[in-house]
Amino acid sequence: MARKLTFLLKQRTGWRLAFKSALVSSALFLVYFFGASFVTLLIFVAASFWTYAASLPDKKNFRISFFISYVLGFAGAIFIDGPIFFLAGLLVFAAVIFGLEGAATLFFKDRVRVYEFLSTAIVLGCFLFAFELGIYQDSLKLIAPILFLFVFGLVSEFLAVSGVAYGKRGLVLSAALALIASELAFLLSFLPLGTVNAAAFAALLFIIAREGLSAYFRGAFNLRLGLRLLVFLLFFVVLILASSGWSL
Repeated sequence: MARKLTFLLKQRTGWRLAFKSALVSSALFLVYFFGASFVTLLIFVAASFWTYAASLPDKKNFRISFFISYVLGFAGAIFIDGPIFFLAGLLVFAAVIFGLEGAATLFFKDRVRVYEFLSTAIVLGCFLFAFELGIYQDSLKLIAPILFLFVFGLVSEFLAVSGVAYGKRGLVLSAALALIASELAFLLSFLPLGTVNAAAFAALLFIIAREGLSAYFRGAFNLRLGLRLLVFLLFFVVLILASSGWSL
């Protein structure tokens, strides 16, 4: 482990990616500290575009994740009030951008696994903001279509990067999962789970469906995998429900 860490620290590519991630995160901090003015927005957009465009040979395959990560980061800088929560979210944002940059430059040995983890984190972020902004209530007409489009884009990108489905089949599957995710968010909004638990519940069910369908189209789905996904689902469902407040 120590050798791997030393190797990564000696990599110029890693330091370059870390610098770009820190740059766009600093621009996001300016948005939070000074507010969403024209100047801070311009700085953040310029830093985000440069981070995405500069020296990322395979960036086109991850452009949807980059875009959604930037949007979620900017929304967090506007809507998150507590400085501790914002700093925690800023660290997650920096880690996601670094991971996407690493995947686009082949910095990681198994970039597909890294990308799957990052895609899961981004999906969770989408659900967090959807529930936090009061999805399917006053902001239904705005949030619901955005959630659908974000999930649709992430699923279609995931299928392409993982090599599961392309073309019309990938688009149909992406649209179906995005619709299921939107309907799932609607159903969960009626339960007294709270923002974090509701987002975790929605992300959990979505990930189970995504992994199951992905394995099916790869021809790798079997009884053992199905039971493993079922046990994983039941364990976290019980954990989420047990930690939620059910008093009426």
